[in-house]
Amino acid sequence: MTDRDRPGRDLDHVAIAVDDLERAIKRYTGLLGTEPERITTNSDFDVRVAIFRTGQVKIELLEGMGPESAVTRFIEKNGPGLHHLCFSVENLKGTLADLSRDGIEIIGGGDDIGAEGYPVAFIHPKGTGGVLIEFIEEPDHSAQGKENRS
Repeated sequence: MTDRDRPGRDLDHVAIAVDDLERAIKRYTGLLGTEPERITTNSDFDVRVAIFRTGQVKIELLEGMGPESAVTRFIEKNGPGLHHLCFSVENLKGTLADLSRDGIEIIGGGDDIGAEGYPVAFIHPKGTGGVLIEFIEEPDHSAQGKENRS
């Protein structure tokens, strides 16, 4: 069974591009009623990330670390706001191969590592009505996710 055969994918996180991470952390701490569970840097994507757990779904606040960061360029073009949606999959490479066969443009081959240390890849927004979609392959995602979501 391929990952595409299972009934749906779990929403892992919603990512929001921000221009000032510290200010955004204060704002979202008040909005969500909780502190971020982790603040980290991902030099592969040139971003600082604050991760909030909100029940079944995480919120990631993304701040570009320089002018070449995709998040910095996104904010320059669109302003702060929704950056992407991320769905967890059991088999990232298999999912990407299936989507590619369906003519969906993939960004990355599943070899990039995301802010939480797991392989990730993106679907180009032109294939999804303007929404950047990320897929993440977390170890034991199906068993662990169900336990955490009960």
